[in-house]
Amino acid sequence: MTRHLRLSLGYSIAILIVVLLSGALISRQIGEHRRQQIALLSLHEQSLLQHALIHESEVSLVKLAQTDAHLADPTTRATFDRAAATLHTSANLLQLQNAFPEAIRLSTAIIDLEQAAQAVSAEQIGFDRLLKAQAAVEECLSAYSYAQEAHMRALSDIGSSQRATTTIYSIVVALATLAAIAGVIYTFHYALTLPLRLLSVGLAAIGRGDLDHQLPSTLPVEFHPIIQGYDQLRQVLHDRQDALTIQLRRTSLLTQISIELRGTLSQRVIAERVLRVLGSNLPIDQATIILNLVGSPSPIGLRLEHKRLSSLDDQRISQMLSHGLEGYVQQQGGSIVLTDVGHSERWLASSSYNEGSVIVLAIRQDTLTFGSLTIYTHQPQAFTNHDLLLMEGIVAQTSMAISLSLRFQSERQQRDQAIALLEMSRDELQRSRDLLRIVFDHLPEGLTLLDAQGRILAANNAFCRGIVGQPPKSIVSKGYHQLWIDLSQQSELSLIPQGPSESGIPLVPVDNEPFPVIAATWRVLCTDIVGQERWYAVDRIPINQASGQAEQCLERWRDITHQEALQRRLLVHEQLTSLGRLAASVAHEVGNPLQSALGCLDLCRTDTGIGETTREYLDLALGELDRMSRTMASLRNLYRPPQISWEQVDLNQLLRQVGQFTQRQLERAHVHMDFDLAERLPPISGQPDALRQVFLNLILNAQEAMPRGGGIHIHTTRKAT
Repeated sequence: MTRHLRLSLGYSIAILIVVLLSGALISRQIGEHRRQQIALLSLHEQSLLQHALIHESEVSLVKLAQTDAHLADPTTRATFDRAAATLHTSANLLQLQNAFPEAIRLSTAIIDLEQAAQAVSAEQIGFDRLLKAQAAVEECLSAYSYAQEAHMRALSDIGSSQRATTTIYSIVVALATLAAIAGVIYTFHYALTLPLRLLSVGLAAIGRGDLDHQLPSTLPVEFHPIIQGYDQLRQVLHDRQDALTIQLRRTSLLTQISIELRGTLSQRVIAERVLRVLGSNLPIDQATIILNLVGSPSPIGLRLEHKRLSSLDDQRISQMLSHGLEGYVQQQGGSIVLTDVGHSERWLASSSYNEGSVIVLAIRQDTLTFGSLTIYTHQPQAFTNHDLLLMEGIVAQTSMAISLSLRFQSERQQRDQAIALLEMSRDELQRSRDLLRIVFDHLPEGLTLLDAQGRILAANNAFCRGIVGQPPKSIVSKGYHQLWIDLSQQSELSLIPQGPSESGIPLVPVDNEPFPVIAATWRVLCTDIVGQERWYAVDRIPINQASGQAEQCLERWRDITHQEALQRRLLVHEQLTSLGRLAASVAHEVGNPLQSALGCLDLCRTDTGIGETTREYLDLALGELDRMSRTMASLRNLYRPPQISWEQVDLNQLLRQVGQFTQRQLERAHVHMDFDLAERLPPISGQPDALRQVFLNLILNAQEAMPRGGGIHIHTTRKAT
């Protein structure tokens, strides 16, 4: 390729030199033509100027010939002088222009003109000499006209020569360009196109899988690195093809292992299938698997030798685990590749072969080691890194299968335990149900479970025997409405709801009405066959299912007889409170006139003019009125607005006040009340009005409890706490 490039480069440089020289010569010639053109143009301009001056001289001479001017006149002389000077200049110019014939003719005309001028100076000129001078000037004009035509022809010849030179230069440049292109094409074809075509053929052969195709050695030297790269590419592809073949064999073996290990197998079956697959696919002489599983009573040892599978005894397995490579690998958790087993003491300690190659791998998953796999061949240097990778893949699948087998065994054991626990849970559930039934039956409140049709599903003893008075067997599965109808017809129980529920629905629906499974509350008065009344608060609570719809409800019957009695007492207390308010009002209205009467009697008593008898009557009246005033004061103290304030209270005095207020009422009821109050009783912290109301209620309740009369004893004492 270099030779062709040098040749092409030489051609190009030669052509370039020729083009440059031709261009220089042509440029020089064109410059010379340009200078000649400029000189001719300058001469042409001067000729035009002289032509104009000669023409002016001719005109002047014509005027002299046509006028009668005196020849010796200075003006005439000046005209002849200018004409002579003009002709001299024109003659010199024609000589410069190489127009010699015209210059000679012009010189003759100048001589004639000078002679005419001398004749004028001597005043000897005649008209004929003047005409001769005019003819000389006309000859000069014709000479200049011829010279101008010659100038124009010369300029035309110079332009034609310049155009011819330019055309020749263009042809030379075109030929040089064609020659350069031809050289480049030649170089491109023989130095680049042909080698590239051969390289393309080689790459196409590689693309078809023909890795033996070689490039010819006759290619240019510059393509030798490409040829080396091509050969390296073929070698890399050869290596890659070999690697793919190994990978395909490895994948096929791993696939076969996966097929053999699919399903749930025991650990022994897994080891047997792995050894059989290895023996039928790999060029090995011996393969051994030892499984030392946690929780297993004894390790499992299997060996495939010369296509025959056998089990290892416990002594052999113990020796291999204690002194051989298998035990070392299981402890360290890695892999060992020996290209010559004769140099390994551990191998020789547990094997009878002293030459060959071996690979020992640990069968493990994460941090748990299951056992080891050993493959052996009599040929030294037999195993490569590809074999180690293949065996690591097989060990990974084996460990996964063993892990799944152990997990299956564990899950099966857990399932058996779960079944046993389920049986135990059923017993516990039954016991829990029995316990819940006991609690359900011994609750003090009546409970009954109803469905959406109003049928009784369950009822406890408090409802069955305490409220209804029947055994549970006669109540369960009976309709709720029918139960109360039967009890009413048998006069065993009268059910009277006191007022409607908050929802406005009845406790027992009428015939053909749907049973309301909604939340509601009732107050019910039940009267049994002996006339005993019991009050119950009935709460109906709906039980919502997962769908949000209530299909059952629970009724709770709470005995509120005591609460009803307390409520009645509260009502009586409110009545007494109203009565106390009225008594306090009356005491207030009577107290003012009574105080006025006491004041008047006291003034009368101080009068010195009354007698003793009158004074005695006044004292008696004052005493009765004073007692009446104290009674009014007691009535006023009976009702006071409640004051939530704590103060020191004299308990004895408070009891005496309540006794004075109730004394008359107790006497009418034939109830005697006496006080046994401790002396020096210290005051206590309390609310006087509240305590007064409490004592009043106690006394009135005691009076009501003795309709035929009796006695009330009030005693106070002080005890140390």
